[in-house]
Amino acid sequence: MEHPPKLVCFALGEQIFALPIDAVQEAVELRPITPVFLVPPFIRGIMNLRGEVVAVIDLLLLLGLETQQISDHGRVVIVRDGTQRRDQRTAGLVADNLCSVLEPTADQIQPPPATLPPRVTSHLRGLVSTPDRPIMLLDLERLFGSELLTPYRGRR
Repeated sequence: MEHPPKLVCFALGEQIFALPIDAVQEAVELRPITPVFLVPPFIRGIMNLRGEVVAVIDLLLLLGLETQQISDHGRVVIVRDGTQRRDQRTAGLVADNLCSVLEPTADQIQPPPATLPPRVTSHLRGLVSTPDRPIMLLDLERLFGSELLTPYRGRR
């Protein structure tokens, strides 16, 4: 059985999210986010990252969960998918803070419970069971391919 990848964990509200470490480019301090009109509320706006314009997404709103004000010490987790530069999609995910890097075992990763809403489970690879609390393991491919984002996707 293949060993699960290392995961970068970050907090947003009461939720802890994780992504495979190779999907995370970096985490930057919260900086000015320019609102964009005619986009849903889960797209907080756009920001400049060393000359690249990056859309910033509020995961809680995207997943239909209750959102909150991001702390002044918040971060933006810059994520990329795709292996070739021309295929890569980039976004920023707001976070209150970074938590840790986790190396789960295969048995720690469980499928999401059937009682979670489909809007949440459709964006998850699973839940990582830890002694403190479950961590939502995001599926970046599903996130970028989400029907909620489809009308707002620009060039790849």
